[in-house]
Amino acid sequence: MDLNTSIVKVVSTSVLLLSLNTHSESITPDNIAEKTKNYVTNTFNKAKDQAVNDLEKDIVRQTDFTHLEISVGQDIFDLGGSTTKNKIEAVGVYRLHENDNTFIFNQTSLVDYNDRRTINLGLGAREINDDETVIYGGNIFYDYELDSNHDRVGLGLEYITSVGEVRFNKYKALSKLKNYKTIDETALDGHDFDIRYNLPYLYSSSVFYNKGKWEDGVGYEVKTKQWGLKAEPIPNLHLSVALQKQNSNTDKTVSSLSYVIPIGKQQVNKTMQDGEFTTKLQNIRKAIYKPVKRENRIMKKSVKLGVTASGY
Repeated sequence: MDLNTSIVKVVSTSVLLLSLNTHSESITPDNIAEKTKNYVTNTFNKAKDQAVNDLEKDIVRQTDFTHLEISVGQDIFDLGGSTTKNKIEAVGVYRLHENDNTFIFNQTSLVDYNDRRTINLGLGAREINDDETVIYGGNIFYDYELDSNHDRVGLGLEYITSVGEVRFNKYKALSKLKNYKTIDETALDGHDFDIRYNLPYLYSSSVFYNKGKWEDGVGYEVKTKQWGLKAEPIPNLHLSVALQKQNSNTDKTVSSLSYVIPIGKQQVNKTMQDGEFTTKLQNIRKAIYKPVKRENRIMKKSVKLGVTASGY
């Protein structure tokens, strides 16, 4: 055995004994074998757990899912009245193609409202300018209500900057008249217009206004409006408070809470906004990965005992 090998062995043994002493009250000739075994086992388990955690983080960063969101909230546009009902929705955005200026994606969502579940399948395309300050895009969706078999297609346009956002969606009912739970229902055509002004507070915030119109093509129509405030007080947690109104009914206050699961290579460390208003366009690359804002539920008209009502 040469001198270098002897030195390495002595140093290695010293380091091991020092580590054992750090994790134990005392070491004796009788317990050194057991304590060495425990130390090696614990060290191996910690290394294994760290490797698994690193692998999970790599999978999350490298996935083509760019947005996963779960929201729980309230809504007054229920079929048969203007009572407040709970709404639960899950939305996912999946990257199909991306380069410096183009993002093509699939958006899938499932919404549960008023004891009805609706699934939405969409294809969208967005373009961003070279300065990454303006996004414009279009999308097409198919909506299917699982319980009643109502279905619908939708087309949408959007224009997004750091200052404000504008969207227009058009909906075309396919199912028309159906009898659901002994009540005749008609899926309605419609459109909505959504405008948002972004505020320089918290991690993100905005005020918004949405106006919709729905009709059956033979004279019946219903109008919906909502306006409110959306804020992100802590990273990825969004709170929304709004007033909703249907036709000439009294407006009512509703709220919702949503959580965005951080995922994908586009993750960034969020910072508080500075509170300073500006009309200068900022980089909004991260907005290209967010879901399309649209009405994922199918608006319907029902007739029961001669009384006509509308809602989701």
